[in-house]
Amino acid sequence: MGTGTGSDETSPGGPALRRETSRLLSFSDGVFAIIITLLVLDLQPPRVGRGQLLHALVEQ
Repeated sequence: MGTGTGSDETSPGGPALRRETSRLLSFSDGVFAIIITLLVLDLQPPRVGRGQLLHALVEQ
């Protein structure tokens, strides 16, 4: 039943592989978007006393 159309789920490069590749590309795009955003945000570690770090980070 191999018609050569690539519609077989078990064939190399078939729809199942394309679907997984698409998910991986979408995930990596999201990871890169988050990393680039964090790099652009120029966050500096706040100089605060003991126990105040969380509050200072939220203010930033």
